[in-house]
Amino acid sequence: MELGSGEFRVSKGEQVTIKITPSVGLGKQIVGVLDNSSTLDPFKFTVTKNVGFEHIVKVVYGFIGAASGAQYNVEINGNGAGNKGPFNRVVRNGSSPERVYIFLVV
Repeated sequence: MELGSGEFRVSKGEQVTIKITPSVGLGKQIVGVLDNSSTLDPFKFTVTKNVGFEHIVKVVYGFIGAASGAQYNVEINGNGAGNKGPFNRVVRNGSSPERVYIFLVV
């Protein structure tokens, strides 16, 4: 499933889940958008595009009032054949709050 740091291979019909766990006391300061149109909450979607196209998920992680060591643990997984996930990421306070995940349909 994983191609690069934010790129993943998926199959049409596959269910993709992005599990986001904030550090203690951080709360849920997250906004996610699928293909510039649909707000994701919960962070899961079914791949509906054809081979050669992609789904784009943009997530903004908030750190308002958070301690310097605050972070979000991100687990990206799918249920497609050959999936080798889950794939784990960490978004730390002080880093860019926006992440883009690209899911290429193969």
